[in-house]
This record gives sequence, structure tokens and C-alpha cells, in this order.
Amino acid sequence: MTVMLDLEVPRNGDYSATSQLVDDAGLPIDLTSNTMALDIRRLPGDGGAPVASAAVEIEPGTQGYFTETIKGASLVGVSGQYEVVRLAYDLRRVDSGGLITVERRGIISLVPGVTYGG
Repeated sequence: MTVMLDLEVPRNGDYSATSQLVDDAGLPIDLTSNTMALDIRRLPGDGGAPVASAAVEIEPGTQGYFTETIKGASLVGVSGQYEVVRLAYDLRRVDSGGLITVERRGIISLVPGVTYGG
């Protein structure tokens, strides 16, 4: 079942979180030989290339952990730099048999930053 989860990403920073996938009984899903991807678009169902993609790293082992990282800098091309901009995303998993599951989807609030630079 797809989980709905909205995220907030700062334009001048990054969003990173480690999560665990579990089955209906609460047991970890073995992600060995699985792939995961997270794409960001202006609107759900928007055709063409995504606005950005996030890095999704599956942790070693069979406990179902993965880490996703959305770089604020990857969204620099999104207009509206002085306002909160809403974008759509989904997180997909392809298991070793080729079954594609949308594990999570939601809205990303891209928020303006105050502090920039090194």
C-alpha cells in the first residue's frame, strides 16, 4: 500500500532521511536485489523529464533500510525562489522479480532559504 508523506526541502540545504520498509505483519522487507528511485515533478502525471531526482541508497543487509537524499541545489531551476513552491514526488521500488511498487508519494514544499554560501 502506498504511503502518503509530504516533505519540506530547503532551497539552501538538503533533505535526508533513513526509513525502513516493512510488510503487513511489521516484518522488514528484504531489499537485496531491489532498486529504488525518487523523482520530482511540477505536478503528478506531468510528462517529460522530472524536475529532479533524488539519491536513494539501499542499506546492506535484509532489514529493509534505505536512505533518500534530496539536494536543494538540484531544484535550483524551479521558479519562485522567494516563495514556497509545491512539487510532487513518488518513491518507487522494483523488486528482484521486476514488480514495481510505489512505496510513497506526496508533496514537496520547496522553501526559500536565508543563509547561502560556504
